[in-house]
Amino acid sequence: MSDPHADSHGQADHGHADTALGPIDVAMWGVGILGVALGLLVALCCAFAVGML
Repeated sequence: MSDPHADSHGQADHGHADTALGPIDVAMWGVGILGVALGLLVALCCAFAVGML
């Protein structure tokens, strides 16, 4: 199926170049997961403090 927008401009990719993704930054993913875990720990402590658990 043809894209009428691409046909009217004479291009199909709209100027997007294929770029390769970089390497996975394991340290930053670890810090992100640690942050989520600490946030859940804070929420658990708050729930425990108000008697919800």
